[in-house]
Amino acid sequence: MKRKKFPIWIIIVIVLLISIAGVVVAVKNGNEKKKNTGDIIVKDNVYTITEGSEFEDALSDVSENQLVFDKNLKYKEGDVIVAGIIDEARDGFIRKVIKTEKKDNKYIVETEPAFLTDVFEKAHIVRKIRLTENGVKEDNVNEPQAEARYRSDTFQKVSTAEKNDNYSVMKLSNTENKEEEDKDLGASFYTSFEENINDITTISGEAGFNIWLELKLDIENGEIIFGLVAKNETGAKMQLMCSEEMEQAIERVVFQKRLPRYQFEVSGVPIVLTNEIETVLGAGAEMEGSVGIGFDASSQNAYGFVYDSRKGKVSEIKENKSDTSGVQWNTNLQITGTGTADVSLHLITKLYGCTGVDMGIGVQGKITGEAKLSAKPDIGGYAGRLELSIAPKVDGTLVVEVPVIDEKLTEQELFEKELKPFWTKEWKSSNEWKADLEWTGTGEKGKTYITRYGELNAITCPTFQFDIPRGWNITTEEVDTDLTKVFDEHIVIS
Repeated sequence: MKRKKFPIWIIIVIVLLISIAGVVVAVKNGNEKKKNTGDIIVKDNVYTITEGSEFEDALSDVSENQLVFDKNLKYKEGDVIVAGIIDEARDGFIRKVIKTEKKDNKYIVETEPAFLTDVFEKAHIVRKIRLTENGVKEDNVNEPQAEARYRSDTFQKVSTAEKNDNYSVMKLSNTENKEEEDKDLGASFYTSFEENINDITTISGEAGFNIWLELKLDIENGEIIFGLVAKNETGAKMQLMCSEEMEQAIERVVFQKRLPRYQFEVSGVPIVLTNEIETVLGAGAEMEGSVGIGFDASSQNAYGFVYDSRKGKVSEIKENKSDTSGVQWNTNLQITGTGTADVSLHLITKLYGCTGVDMGIGVQGKITGEAKLSAKPDIGGYAGRLELSIAPKVDGTLVVEVPVIDEKLTEQELFEKELKPFWTKEWKSSNEWKADLEWTGTGEKGKTYITRYGELNAITCPTFQFDIPRGWNITTEEVDTDLTKVFDEHIVIS
């Protein structure tokens, strides 16, 4: 009996089907090398695009809600695409596919924002990095992922964890070669400054900073804990000279740099951090008269936030340890009111360039009260009372330009409550400081007379002095207060 031949066309069809299936699987699995490992579970519909891959080569354009590819990558509705640092999107992105269509030999993928909860079924990530002028250095003693799970309820423990290195609070050098000295002390960022803000205000000094960032992502069962903390070591010296009342507070940026982007992968999924820093000087003088304010301070602090989607709540993290020798002040004539001088680090850190923190961390010296030059004996040349203080200066915003955490996290202000000073002091000329201010004695100081035209008229002018002969006394002292006339001070001794 003759055996029937198996139709060859069926064999061809089977081979084609196997080939097509292989291509589809290759695209799906290759797009890209995501995998599930231990505490990290990536969802099945997540696909990645990283630098140098064939998927980056196929991507020709990125706009707000659209991706354009030169070939069909078989994306379908509901798929999530995560890009790292690539030419078409340097900050990376997370997008969810709405629909795809072919147009003019291009493949158009319409998208909407997606969240990290769309990417990971489960993830427990702690990342610690140190910022430098050249970018980022990893500063990780990564905790075991299993241990990290049990720290989901609070980020404070992460913020107080010991760093790799035992850095001491930074003191700035008093030597001439300050920049070299500060580099020896390990300051990643250093700047010296002398700024003539306007005709009446000058700010000078120096500042050095070390900065670490700590990122935490805890994802499970569709919920997320997102924490971002900036640890900062600061050393600063500052001197403000203001010759008259300011109309408004001022700020001046003396150093600014956008640092290279930082990318790391979690089970093949790229996570991108962008960082930008500035050194900002500030001054205010709601006062009459002229003032000089100077201080040096060093600090170790940690500021940031933790967001817990289960509670729908953002909690602030504030830790500060500071040291200072106090505020020095002076006046050429008199001061009445409040004067401030501050230096701070402005840090902008975001996930995928769109969700993160924008905050300023620094110190502020402040004087409030009234004081003036005085020739009254035994009070040291000044009369009055001043309250002096140095306090942390912190402000910030939780930035959500495009949501990547979840749909409930919104932009909001941080650190709105003023922090308490870490150094305070009251200065007064004597217990009778009000009487000291009202004192109208002569310019006689021991055996010497010092002219008082500037003191009594609260202006800057030359002073003169002469010795009073033994046995002689001042019988008349007349000081003109008409500023439209020539300086006139009439003294009679007998």
